Amino acid sequence: MTPRVLFVDDDPLILQGFRRALHHRRREWKLHFAERAEQALEQLNRETPDIVISDMRMPGRDGASLLQEVQAKHPGVVRIVLSGDARIDAIKRAVAPSHQYLSKPCASGVLESAIERSLTVRDLVTDQELATLVSSLANVPSLPKAYKMIQDELAKPDTDIKRVGEIIESDAGMTAGILKITNSAYFGLPRVVSDISQAVSYLGLDTISSLVLSHGVFSSFEDKPALAAALTELQHQTDQAVTYARSLNTVLKIDKSVADDVLLAVMMGNLGSIISAARSPYTFTTTQTPDTIAEVLELEEKVVGCHFDRLGAYLLGLWSLPYPVVEAVAFRKTPSAGTLHDAKVLTVAHLAFAFALGTDSRTVAAAEQWVDSEYMAEALPDVEWQALWQACVEDMELAS
Repeated sequence: MTPRVLFVDDDPLILQGFRRALHHRRREWKLHFAERAEQALEQLNRETPDIVISDMRMPGRDGASLLQEVQAKHPGVVRIVLSGDARIDAIKRAVAPSHQYLSKPCASGVLESAIERSLTVRDLVTDQELATLVSSLANVPSLPKAYKMIQDELAKPDTDIKRVGEIIESDAGMTAGILKITNSAYFGLPRVVSDISQAVSYLGLDTISSLVLSHGVFSSFEDKPALAAALTELQHQTDQAVTYARSLNTVLKIDKSVADDVLLAVMMGNLGSIISAARSPYTFTTTQTPDTIAEVLELEEKVVGCHFDRLGAYLLGLWSLPYPVVEAVAFRKTPSAGTLHDAKVLTVAHLAFAFALGTDSRTVAAAEQWVDSEYMAEALPDVEWQALWQACVEDMELAS
């Protein structure tokens, strides 16, 4: 079925500009246009589009209000804000109901790329119910401990911005939320930001504090203590994987820009598990016991209908995070299935994941069942992954 894209803007000249700029894609996409939110909702009720791109400031119902209703009634639709409003209050109102925030005026190439990317990531989750679940998420819940820590730190008269970055980096939900905001076109940064400390510096403490208090970016599992305990253990596994990723970046002499993407992919590796846990604590806990990759994937497919990692990657893709990161999150357990947009990111993320699962004994045998040896022989033909394991262990022992 031909993808449908609905543009909403009260300025007919801007809509005409969209029509002209995307005329060459008319055989690939069905383009629809509305000058008011009410008109857009009428079209939505007749035929649900795949993507809604709305201006923020419109008379009557504005873009944030429109996208909130789209989120409630059509949660599977990709929602993009297009706005020239630079006020932080406007950003806060738009962040929860939207997946992406594009600045206005917007170059046709940027707009076209946003549409293409949103349609591409749909292939990661073929189950429509699951895709709708992920698309409907306004944020990824954070662990209560981390949420309390960030609130306490921001309340101090002498808040330490470095400490704020460390707290955010320790929690997958916070990391995802901050990077979603930082990489929105509103900030006009020259490149996608993967490093949390950079993201925190760009946003500044006032903006971060405002976003935390608004609950538009952060929320927690405060009312689910048993689930929070399970996810604390999951975060421990992520922390172990990050430690290995740092060592692998050092041992393999990975360039910083790629190394940042590696660390982000590893930090986000369990995002799909968090999403699954938020959806159903029971189905999440029943998938935590298998001993092999094949068993893990089979059980996830059975109880949820999709590999957990695909869910996390799908959300990151909707939020326009770097595609090598999205791919590494999606295929960290099965790297041979990746399309190798950046083999280094996927390869290191896969090894960090595998090594973390054997971290307690720190033996090659403990990681062997998790490493895709056939893939590794092709990705790093001149390096034995067992040697990398040993080099990481030695690097961590020196660091400690």
